[in-house]
Amino acid sequence: MLRTSRTGYTMIEVVLVMLVMGIMAAAAAPRYSRMVSRFRVEAAARRIVADLSQVRARAMTIGAAAGEEVSFYSATDRYQMRGDPDPNHPNREYWVEFSKTAYPVDLVSATFTNIEGDTSSELVRYNMYGSPESGSSAAVPLASGEIVVASGGQLRTVVINSVTGKASVQ
Repeated sequence: MLRTSRTGYTMIEVVLVMLVMGIMAAAAAPRYSRMVSRFRVEAAARRIVADLSQVRARAMTIGAAAGEEVSFYSATDRYQMRGDPDPNHPNREYWVEFSKTAYPVDLVSATFTNIEGDTSSELVRYNMYGSPESGSSAAVPLASGEIVVASGGQLRTVVINSVTGKASVQ
């Protein structure tokens, strides 16, 4: 009697392949999660650096004595570039809400200390020379400034150089 050969997989083979794939996925998930968190904080920190550079350049270009300001609101994970138009909506001021970006992160803190020792947790100003200032009433040169963003245990700090006004990611 002739036997016909059957092609295909047995149920045991299919179950074993699914089991191996499940184990591999379970092993890769934490690493993927850390990678996504790292991407988010890097992207957010670089965006803050780019926006601070834009505000600094605008202050030097316009040359207004009042300067250009950026206000940070860590309670709502957003910041505002006061007086700058939104690139997508020119009739509105420029706001960045991290919950609405492709890289949602927590704005942990924004701390700016001027040379008199006064600390502001929300406002940094650039004068017409591109130098950073802080203070609620009169503009006082910045002694130190940092913005911290976080996602999934990953942290990045944006530091503002008190002499040049340039921001960088630490």
